[in-house]
Amino acid sequence: MSVRQEIPLSIVATTPRRPSLRGLLRGAGRWLGLLPLEAAATDEPGDGIPTRLPADLSVEAVAAVLAEYYAAKQIADPAAARVKAARDVLARVPAGTYGSYRLKWGRGRNQMDQQTVRDLLTKLGHPVPTTKTSPVIGVAYIAAPEPAAHAA
Repeated sequence: MSVRQEIPLSIVATTPRRPSLRGLLRGAGRWLGLLPLEAAATDEPGDGIPTRLPADLSVEAVAAVLAEYYAAKQIADPAAARVKAARDVLARVPAGTYGSYRLKWGRGRNQMDQQTVRDLLTKLGHPVPTTKTSPVIGVAYIAAPEPAAHAA
């Protein structure tokens, strides 16, 4: 049975807050006994990208977490696209009850116009302040390598 099939539903159950992919993976990692999953930023050079496997994680454990990450992304990405498509339609609908669902609208927040601020700072000759983001993870499924043939 795969790791994905054995994870209790309570880990991935929805809560009043939208569960994030990171939260789902933390729950799976906690259940598998693999936490902490984060690389120690203090002993890694430069940009926080790990350069060695932590002693408390085996290759098999990392492979199991990668499988969970990949499976969760396969669900999360299409779901996010469906939410966006539904929101585009609902943006044209007034608040009210529709079948078994109630649609409510709240006030939007004021958000800084980042492009205008960039343009203004550039015009005034000031550098645009930036911060470093977390490293980007890329996970791809590859077929299992074939066992090496023995030379006769």
